[in-house]
Amino acid sequence: AAFLFTVVGTTSFVAVLAGQLPG
Repeated sequence: AAFLFTVVGTTSFVAVLAGQLPG
């Protein structure tokens, strides 16, 4: 469960970070 939560959290973080990139 902890591993899955980490994967989901990381994916969400990357998605948000990518959304902040210009272009």
